[in-house]
Amino acid sequence: TPVWHRGAAVGRGTPPLCSEVPADVAMRKSAGRREYLRGVLEGDDHTGLRVRRIEREGSGILTSLADADGLIEIEEERTGVESRAGIRATAGSRIH
Repeated sequence: TPVWHRGAAVGRGTPPLCSEVPADVAMRKSAGRREYLRGVLEGDDHTGLRVRRIEREGSGILTSLADADGLIEIEEERTGVESRAGIRATAGSRIH
């Protein structure tokens, strides 16, 4: 069971769990548009949880969809996120 499903009633008919959690690594993007990235929420010894971006693209896209259990959302005004900075993550039963 993915970390963000533990203790939460996530499934069909249940709204996804949204939370601000620390980013695993720094992420960059262009300002002026909102981005949604595939992600996995993992346990962290210091903060309890962190979100890890799944970076596979191209021929690895199907594997990344299978591995992802949520989305990372980076707002329009941000040009990136520093490592360990708070970022909005939405958990789902599986996003595919």
